[in-house]
Order: sequence, then structure tokens, then C-alpha cells
Amino acid sequence: MTRISRPGLLWPALAALLSCMVVLAGLLTWWNTDLLGKDDFCDGMFSSSEVSAALEGTGRLAEEEYQQAGRSHWLRCEMKRTSRFVDSSEPHVSVTTEFLKGDEVFQSPVWQKRERMAFTEHGLAGGATRKRAWVLVPKECWGGIPLRRGSVPYLTAEVSDGRNPPQASDVTSSPEALLQLADRAAQRVIDDAGCAQNSSGRNRAPDATALTSADHHRSDRENICGKRGFTLPPDAFPTADVPLGRERTTSASGTVWACDLHLQGKGGPSLTLMTTSHRDTVAAAKRQATAESLNNGKVVRCEQGEIYVGLWLHNRYLELLLDEDDGHGRRPLAFLGDVLTSLAKSQAAKNEWSGCHF
Repeated sequence: MTRISRPGLLWPALAALLSCMVVLAGLLTWWNTDLLGKDDFCDGMFSSSEVSAALEGTGRLAEEEYQQAGRSHWLRCEMKRTSRFVDSSEPHVSVTTEFLKGDEVFQSPVWQKRERMAFTEHGLAGGATRKRAWVLVPKECWGGIPLRRGSVPYLTAEVSDGRNPPQASDVTSSPEALLQLADRAAQRVIDDAGCAQNSSGRNRAPDATALTSADHHRSDRENICGKRGFTLPPDAFPTADVPLGRERTTSASGTVWACDLHLQGKGGPSLTLMTTSHRDTVAAAKRQATAESLNNGKVVRCEQGEIYVGLWLHNRYLELLLDEDDGHGRRPLAFLGDVLTSLAKSQAAKNEWSGCHF
């Protein structure tokens, strides 16, 4: 006998199934995209598009924490991208006011991946990698912010997986996106400190968060890092069989210039050279120097302005230097002062500055 279907019973079942599918699709869209999400975060400091650019991937944007202390102008904002998919990552980005030593972003191990750093082209001094960004609050604002002796206010942005510190996390982001968050936070601090009128005209530019480009090329002992007149003494090479390799130089038009100099040898020994004449960065280094000696850095005063020069010795390079012992009590790092002076002289000549006190 042929069974006759009953449309009156089939259609309600199909409608129920369709409704379930629509609800499920809606939930998946809600859980794993930012559809109809927040327009801004952290009391309007960041737009959703700015946060989305920093937190790459799929998922819903959420504000996890926001704190702001009035008189100290300290703030912290933590945001994340959540997802209900199994094994999906939940990247976090934290934007914080940090009171650091003047040249800490050049010298601290926290910023050890600085060989990948680019710097702001104009405006506020700042830099960024794929994990971190920093912006220095201009010196006109320091008087209105309670500071420890030798410290200055930076705004930093860094990404992580929410469980491990950034250096132990695989999460990365766009350097430009991280710098944008740090710059937005710096503007909030500047406005709250009441120094925008004194500083913004000097520091703001239409492309305030544009980053310098970088060139990679083989090193030339006669033209190290493209700095005419700059030389490295023999003691800068751990052994005779560790010659120059390749170098990465950032654009000289930036607020900071850096050269990552790689030597040939096991473990990739390298050192980073830095120079800047940016008023705020130089002032930050000088403020630190009044409290303690600069770490592998110095400020040189010329008639036309001041220059900060610095060195960072990466771990493998430092290990090779400290392992060297010629049996005559030679101090393996004694050459660093000569390197800084040579770098400062080269930069002063490039700037066509005179009357410098090296």
C-alpha cells in the first residue's frame, strides 16, 4: 500500500527546523563576529575599527577592563576578541600609562625585539613592532603629571594571548594599529593634563602615526649603517672570525633612527645603534641622567641642539664579548664609550651641527 504524506504535518516540522537554523546562524554570527557590537571602547578613547585592526582574526570585540586615575593621569584599558569556536585564540590588547626611565624603550630587555621596530615619521616620538608600541608624552606635560625621579610618562600598547606575557605569546598585530592605540591614549593623557594647547600644535600632524620604512642590505666596514665617519673599533668584534653580516636601517626622517647590525657567527650576534634629536626623547634621556647614569647611551650638546645616541647589545653578542679574555685584564666593554662618541660625531656632521661637546 502506498503511504501518502500529509503536508499539514510536514510544514510545521520544516518551519521548526528552519527556525532552529536561523537561531543557530544568528548565535554563531553574534559569538564570532562583531555584528551590532560596541561603537567605541574605554570611555570613547578607541573606535571599534581601531580595536579591530589591532586584534586580528575573527570573534567579538569586548572591553575587559578600563581604569583611569585622575591626578596621576594613569590609565589602563584591556580589550579582547572572543570566540566560541573550539581552540580559537582570544587575542588581548592592553593600553597602559607606564612611568619608565627616559631611554627604557631603547635599553630594557622588555623591548629586546627592537630590531624589528619602526618609528614615527612626525609628531610625538613613538615606535612599534608587531607585539608592542610606545608613544612618549611630550615634555610640556610632565610638570602636570606626578613622576618618580628620572621617569617619564609613556603610553604603551601590547598584544598577548591573555594567558602569557607578550614575549611568550604567539599573538602579533599590525605595528601601525598598535601605534594608533598608543597615540590615542597619549592624546587622552595630554588633554586631561591640560597641556594640549602647549604641545599639540608642535607634535600633531595629519599622518601622526605614520611609521618609518626600513632598508636591509649587506654591511660595509667603510660605511657602517650608512653613517659616514662612523667606525667600530677592533674590540667591538668578539673574535677575528666574526665579521660583519647584514644591517637594517630605519629612515633618517623619523623621530628616531636605528640600525640593527648583525655579525656573522653562531647564534646571530647583533647590536642596535640609535640616534635622535627629537626634543622629547632627548629631554627624557636627560631627565634619567640626573637620577642615574644612562645605560649605554649619552646626550651630546651642540650649538644647534642636542643628540641622544645609544647602543643595545643583544644577548648573544654580549655573551661573546664577555666570554673573551685576553689574559691582560682587558675590560670587554670598554670600547662602548668610543662607539657612542663616534656615532654622535657622525650624526652631528650629518646634521651640519657645530660646537658639540662629545
